[in-house]
Parts: sequence; C-alpha cells; structure tokens
Amino acid sequence: YTMTVSTIATIAAGLSRALANPTNKTSEVLNSFRNADAQAIRSDVADLSAAITLQNQVAQFRVASKDVAQAGSLLSAAESGAKQIASNLTTLKDLATRAAASSTTDGERVVLNQQFQTIRAQNDAIAKNTKFNGESLLDGTSTQLKVQGGTKDAADLSVSSLTDSSLFADPRVEILYPSGAKITIDVLGKVISYVNEQIQKIGQLQQGLDFASATLQSAIQNKDAANSTLNDLDLVQGLLAGNNGVEKSGVNS
Repeated sequence: YTMTVSTIATIAAGLSRALANPTNKTSEVLNSFRNADAQAIRSDVADLSAAITLQNQVAQFRVASKDVAQAGSLLSAAESGAKQIASNLTTLKDLATRAAASSTTDGERVVLNQQFQTIRAQNDAIAKNTKFNGESLLDGTSTQLKVQGGTKDAADLSVSSLTDSSLFADPRVEILYPSGAKITIDVLGKVISYVNEQIQKIGQLQQGLDFASATLQSAIQNKDAANSTLNDLDLVQGLLAGNNGVEKSGVNS
C-alpha cells in the first residue's frame, strides 16, 4: 500500500494538531513521583494514554515517511510537464501574433499554421504521456493530484486536464486567416493563464507535502522522547511496587 499525496498531507495535519496540544503530561507525572502516591501515579499513567496514541500514529508515519520522496517525484514530474506545456503555449501565441500581422502572406501563414499544429500535438502528447508509476498526471484523471479540503478554510484542490481538447475547446482557434489568428491570440491568453493556475496548484500540493515531511520528522523525533517517558514510568512503578511489598512485609513481621 502506497499513500497518496492527499493521504500523507491529511495524516500530517492531524498529527501536527496533536503535537501542538499545549498540555504536557510528562512533567506532571515526573513531579508526582516526589509524592510517591501509587494511586496518583496510576491516574497520571492513564493520562499518558495520549502518548501511547501518539506512538501508534508515529508508527503510521514511519511507513508514510518512505512514501514522501516518491510523492515528491510525482509532483516534480507533473510540474515539469505542465511547465513545458506553458512554454509551448507562449510559442503558439508568438506564431498567432505573426499570422495576425497584415504584412504576413497567405503562404507564410500556411507554414506558421503547420508549426502551430505540430506544437499543439506535442503539448497534447505531453499531457497524455506525463506519468508516474503508470498513472497519467496531466490529463485530469489522476487521483493523486486531488485533495479534499474538508473545511471552509481549506478548499478542495485539483489539477485539471491539460490535454489539447481541454485547452482548445473553442472551435475558432486557427491562424490561417488574420481574423482567426486574432481570435486565437485572445484564446491563448486565457489558456496560458489556465495552465499557470494548474502549475500553481501543483506548487500548493508541494507545499503541503513539504509540511507533511517536516511533521513526519518532528513526530519521529518525539517518538524517542515518548518511549523514554513510558519506560521511566514502568521502572518507577516497579520500584514503588517493590517498596510497598517490603513495607508490608516489615509490618507483618
């Protein structure tokens, strides 16, 4: 089982909230040892159930940490493909601008149109063939590039399709004639903005992954502290139980 970008970010957010809890039972437990009241210690140990829960969460995060690098590679592949498409769209706009010029001949527009269509086909191939572990990333079908916010402050995030049919739904896109080239220039302005929005979404997913990675490292570091605290509690409980036994034995004798 491999966690997706969405899963890693969701678990990281949950653990981050747990780690941000200002209540720290460890100091209370250690201070209670001075009073050596067995019942009080048992109560404080019960309060440490949150630490045990944290350990269980960290165990999940140890598995998730192995997937962070893989998720980063996935986002890197998606970003690289999207940026190549954006670069090619700028070239398409330059070709349309040249085709719209009154000084451009019909024969020159034919050549420009051939270049235009070739680059469109290249972009479509990039959108359909940018994959990670066999999953297409830029054709709108990827489940790993979708994150549900779940709250009013965290909107859903989804990288949309960058295929040619998605980018150029307007049938008027052509540069064989000056009028069509001018329309195409306007359409390309909107298309370039749309693609840049998708690139920004990939960047937001990367930020979420960076947060997840940092939270994972924090959780793993806290695991050692939690283990140490629980081990100390077991030791003290054992010593107190031994002392109580000795005292009772002395009284009985």
